[in-house]
Amino acid sequence: MRGAYNIGKWWNFVILEKIAYGKYRYHESESFNALKIDNLKQIYINLKAVKHKYCNDNNL
Repeated sequence: MRGAYNIGKWWNFVILEKIAYGKYRYHESESFNALKIDNLKQIYINLKAVKHKYCNDNNL
């Protein structure tokens, strides 16, 4: 499972990985500050990649 969350200007991306029956591990990105243009561009790239992977016509 992949996801993202934000708290105000801070964005984080998370992957939940199943490692065994009933056991999971999560990996969290460093925080992206949406007020900094370089970070904002990276947030956009990340969200676009997720959309492309999970929201194409083949998955509908």
